[in-house]
Amino acid sequence: MASSSSSLSPSELLESLERTVAELEALEAIYGANDDDNCGNDETNLFQVVSLDELEEARRIIAEGDASVIPELKIEIACRLEEEGITIKLVCRLPVGYPEEKPAVVVSVQQSSVSNNKQWILHPSKRDALLTELNQTAESLVGAESVMTLVETLKELAPTYCCSTTSTSTTTTTNPQQQKIITNDDDEQILTITVISTHHLLDHAPDNYLAKGGTKHKLTGFYRFGTPGLAFCIGCDPTSVEHFQSSLEQKMPQKKFQVVLSRRCTTITTTPAMEGWQPVTRMEQIRQLLTPDEFTDILKLQGTLLVAGNTATKNMDESSTNTAKAKGKQGGNKVKK
Repeated sequence: MASSSSSLSPSELLESLERTVAELEALEAIYGANDDDNCGNDETNLFQVVSLDELEEARRIIAEGDASVIPELKIEIACRLEEEGITIKLVCRLPVGYPEEKPAVVVSVQQSSVSNNKQWILHPSKRDALLTELNQTAESLVGAESVMTLVETLKELAPTYCCSTTSTSTTTTTNPQQQKIITNDDDEQILTITVISTHHLLDHAPDNYLAKGGTKHKLTGFYRFGTPGLAFCIGCDPTSVEHFQSSLEQKMPQKKFQVVLSRRCTTITTTPAMEGWQPVTRMEQIRQLLTPDEFTDILKLQGTLLVAGNTATKNMDESSTNTAKAKGKQGGNKVKK
């Protein structure tokens, strides 16, 4: 509805609305609509009107010349930063009286995809500062259509709010195949470990979507079939992890998938082979990611399996194999009897 605090006359409000709709049409022509064909294409800038019903109402109001009720519009644009290799989504609200009397309001800036080489991220702790700077720019542009300027400003400012996950110092551990990555960003937390668990998963359909789905959603980390079935998402885009979990629930509605751990860390033990979405081949891979308590809780182990200090604990895969062999021998003894 038209703002009661607006100093614009009905005809001026109508003119502002016409300018707003014309701007949205120009933005769609320049950046491309975020439709089904383009959805997910982070190689381009994609434009989308979130408030489609309000846009249709705005067009009706313009056609009929009735400015008694003016809708507020909301848009989002996905901006590709080519050098950093990431896509940032800009969400704006266009209030009644924009652009003549009121500025566009930048609601949020979010990293909607990550680079293929995982080298750059929009640091979470710095998003508010970027948001504030964009809104200050918007306020300085009252009287003019400003969305395109905000997009260009975002492209100019965003790299200064990004951090490189490769700007790290490394120290070699006792195992030459392992490295401890320590961030240099004033001890800011960068990587997030998210663990999704379900009671059990076996390596057959539909359970094996655990492997296929992680690759489809371009996750980095490990997955494990067995009891429990586990997905270890390391340094992944939170939206991708959420979509992955939703896909698992859709593929296997009879199972319950839970996020049993999600934390940021300033240090993480990794190996040169930690790329893409891979099966767990050794329990040591999981142990390197978790604290002893997390390892015990997530793997549902008995405390007696853990050994204090750095001594390696019993390998569960080997233990399972030995148990199976023992059962086979017992079965054989029964047959002999």
